[in-house]
Amino acid sequence: MRRQLDLMGGNAGNLVFQLATAQMIAAPLHQIGGGAPYALPKRRDLLVLPAANHLRPANWDPLSDFLEQADCPIAVFGLGADTQEGAALRGHASLMRLVGILRARAVLITYRGARSARIGAELGLQGVVLGCPSVFLNPAQRLGHVIAKGLARAAWHPMPRCAIHAGDPYNPRSALHRRAEQRLFSHVAQRGGLWLLASGGADACGAAAGQHPPAPALCAALGRQDAAQILMQSGHVPHDARTWIGWLRGCDLALGTRAHGTLAALAAGVPGILSPIDARTTELAQTMQLPQLPLDALATAASPQDCAAAAAFGRVRRLAHHRRARHGGRADPHRPDAGSRPPASGSRMTQDLPSMAAYLQRLCDQGFTAGSVIDVGTCYGTPELTATFPDALHIFIEPAPSLASRIDALARAHRGEAYAIALADRPGLAPLHVPQGVEGASLVWGARYGGTLVRVETLDRLRDTGSPVRATRFAPATGHQNRLPGP
Repeated sequence: MRRQLDLMGGNAGNLVFQLATAQMIAAPLHQIGGGAPYALPKRRDLLVLPAANHLRPANWDPLSDFLEQADCPIAVFGLGADTQEGAALRGHASLMRLVGILRARAVLITYRGARSARIGAELGLQGVVLGCPSVFLNPAQRLGHVIAKGLARAAWHPMPRCAIHAGDPYNPRSALHRRAEQRLFSHVAQRGGLWLLASGGADACGAAAGQHPPAPALCAALGRQDAAQILMQSGHVPHDARTWIGWLRGCDLALGTRAHGTLAALAAGVPGILSPIDARTTELAQTMQLPQLPLDALATAASPQDCAAAAAFGRVRRLAHHRRARHGGRADPHRPDAGSRPPASGSRMTQDLPSMAAYLQRLCDQGFTAGSVIDVGTCYGTPELTATFPDALHIFIEPAPSLASRIDALARAHRGEAYAIALADRPGLAPLHVPQGVEGASLVWGARYGGTLVRVETLDRLRDTGSPVRATRFAPATGHQNRLPGP
């Protein structure tokens, strides 16, 4: 494990950073350092330097010696400053030697945030704010939309598969940080999932990778005497960026205090929530507008679902009304201001429209009640309906085969009924076109492009025949007949 950590620079986050940087350059690359010999190729046009946290006091002389030997232009990506300001940094000779080389030879410098750019400029290093290159690993143009929907789904998922990106258990930044890390470990202990340790030394990482049992001190740091069993089932140490991202594709949500854990989740198309613990992670989260959850909220959240519901993501205020309904009219206990925030800004048209939750609440305020709710095309569920009408008979209709178990779980959770069919104006079989990601499955597109054949019924037929094609039926709430409602 010690050798593996040395190859990664002590932190598996470097693997994601390096992969992203390499993908931003449309030219053949020769890797230097890591698993490759630390030597210069004969032909070199440009030296690319991923520099996540280099504006800090340290012994930079070996790197400066290498850069002087390279004698070619340098492109610096993701340059960041630590806690000290520019005036204090000027007194560190090794750092200023590195700064002088970059000032003379860098043809491009990108900074991870505005604060780092300001400090760099004070040292004579002009550049542009780009954040971390890792945020560009996922090329989806509507990635923000995908992540927002994923957060909403995770908040209402009965048992989301969660990945925890843990900080160094032996060196928490504060007592609050330690409590937050222990709470994250308890989520894994209670619900399973992945517990990923990207750094923390050979002892902790070796235990996480299953190479040896955890030391008593590690069990104490994690707050669990049964840590050995939990790590055996859920512990992992990333050793390759693509493998890491692949692990996350099987998850519904990622939580933690590691910035590159969150960025790896986004690369996988999975909502990742970052809880910043210092100026560096705060700057990254703000620059790239990552989903965020304050450390104190992370330390007290009862479940991963509560973390997803309380997370702040850009201008999206997805769940204020949902959480209010979930907590008996009170605002989210982990975000006391959630109910008082202004509505999300947007186009003139959308600014004038209420959210679904607000619209349904307006109906209830007018005296409307629902004995039965029929959710056609349930997909992952419509939490506004189940939250607003908790005592109604909820009927979930969804033809996508991959969602059959999902609607069964919804019916079980809400004592309703689930039907793995499609609805149309006549019964039969029809092709269902299912796009990547499931949302937007359509019989209309199926007729044009083809798809999986699914059973089609009419709503009247389901009502009149007593639902002969039901997939699953659960005991309804008190007072409801066990069948679809009549007109």
